[in-house]
Amino acid sequence: MIRRHHFLLTFILLLNGCASLTTPSGGPKDLKPPRLISSIPSANQINFKGKAIELTFNEPVKLNNPREEIIISPSAGKNVEIKVKGTKVTIAPEKPWRDSTTYSIQFREAIQDITESNIPINLKLAFSTGPLIDTLHITGKIKNLLKGSIADKITVGLYDSDTFDIFTDTARYFTKTDKKGKYKLDNIKAGSYKIYAFDDKNKNLRVESQTERFGFQSKPILLQKNLDSLGLGLIMLDSRRLKVSTIRNAGTTTRIRFNKPITDYTIAQDSNLVHAFGDNRSEVIFWNPSTTGDSLRLHLTATDSLSNHADTLFYLKKTLTKSPKEVFKWSLGAPIVESETGNFKTTLSFNKPIIDIDFDSLYIKIDTASAAPPPKQEPKDKGSTDTSQNTIVQDSVQTDSIPKRIEKPWILSVSKKDITYNPKTKDLTIVKQLDMKIFKLKKDPTLSLVARSAFVYSIDQDTSKVLSTNIPILWPEDTGIVLIEVITKEKSFIIQLLDPSGKVVASARNVFKQTFKNLPPMDYQIRIVIDSNENGKWDPGNFYLGQEPEKVAFYLTPKKLQNFAMRANWENGPLVIKF
Repeated sequence: MIRRHHFLLTFILLLNGCASLTTPSGGPKDLKPPRLISSIPSANQINFKGKAIELTFNEPVKLNNPREEIIISPSAGKNVEIKVKGTKVTIAPEKPWRDSTTYSIQFREAIQDITESNIPINLKLAFSTGPLIDTLHITGKIKNLLKGSIADKITVGLYDSDTFDIFTDTARYFTKTDKKGKYKLDNIKAGSYKIYAFDDKNKNLRVESQTERFGFQSKPILLQKNLDSLGLGLIMLDSRRLKVSTIRNAGTTTRIRFNKPITDYTIAQDSNLVHAFGDNRSEVIFWNPSTTGDSLRLHLTATDSLSNHADTLFYLKKTLTKSPKEVFKWSLGAPIVESETGNFKTTLSFNKPIIDIDFDSLYIKIDTASAAPPPKQEPKDKGSTDTSQNTIVQDSVQTDSIPKRIEKPWILSVSKKDITYNPKTKDLTIVKQLDMKIFKLKKDPTLSLVARSAFVYSIDQDTSKVLSTNIPILWPEDTGIVLIEVITKEKSFIIQLLDPSGKVVASARNVFKQTFKNLPPMDYQIRIVIDSNENGKWDPGNFYLGQEPEKVAFYLTPKKLQNFAMRANWENGPLVIKF
């Protein structure tokens, strides 16, 4: 098989003549775009044997960013010379046009008049260097899959469906989406193809999986007739093979860094080693125990978002290298409570693993006349290593080994049953059912989450300082309700309610009628994930395995908008979603 290499066009722009074109002054404003009078070759001409293409317009024209705007498909080679002189535009490739090939040229916004920059509408030219001209086309629309938004200026490529690699090869046919996300591939030869869409930021007509959005259809297209309304969704996904970049031992820590973020990892050995993700998901940190000795051999398996795995054998080693001690940072999260149900929830985040927690030092305070200050307690000795009763076991997610000691009537203590600690992410989630009597103490009681000093101790024996934050109360009269009704034949799906930033604020799975309550006034979106593999989450697919991302759908208002407003003390719906 002969592999054909297509190269990105390099345009050489030349303006012939010494006189400069200027806009005439006075007179009515020119609103008419340039009109094509003639072309060599003519539209749909066959057996064209010339070297240069010439277009003649009814008025003088200029070129506007032709490297971006003029698309010649298939590629005409590495260097293409484009010149403009008065009413004529010429295009001449460095190498001859390929024999028995249909070419399609889209000019988009490349040609404009010199007075008001008016643009000819849908200016295209197709011709063939052989006895036949290919006439098939594919049309469709490209969107950002998880946002549902229009994706303009996206390259859509059609590849021969035999052996190819979108990360190294260029497309046989290609075009770009317009401002509405629409595309059209013209003058295609009948055959079998695969279609891909990607954000060609570096303009090399190849997918850069680390930095560019892309989407694809896994099954080949057997094109025998025109194909319309073929849509694709773009995702930002790093499709590189997962591998270990560096393993670095420094002092009492070992850092394993990967070439991209990972979603999870496992340690083959059954041990009480303390380990967690670093500040980003591309790093795993081990804190070497005092019993390690010179070195400890471990086997780690990491997994990325594509379910690819990377295995590595490494050694935990203590070194004399002294790395700067990291400052202990943490927060109480964004606590909130629903007055209607009494549900309280927040997630505390830490930058280091936690080995000790004192429940007496964490409580919810109610601002009432009867409240008295909590009793003072002496903080623990910072150098103490006695954690026989209060140590959080690294391999156990639940903190059942930490006892609750005292509880006072003027505070609501947070106990072991209210907390879930994730040792890998270093997050501590509190979910507590508050007594409904709290909300009858007065019309609007003030609640706050308080942590006294020495609330937690980190793996480095850092301890926390006093910290508190108010707990907003979601009152029914200050919030809204949305009712959702789903009509579908899909077996498994997930309803997701999104805030303006795209964050999931509430979700439900496989329910046909759902009510979301206590929603603060703002704009929302409803996204539906088609959970094809029934694992309860959206999956990005795997290009190497030919697996497409799971499909999504969005609720659209009667005005075809994704956003809908939620007002205080307002019931929205039922909003009907069909998919």
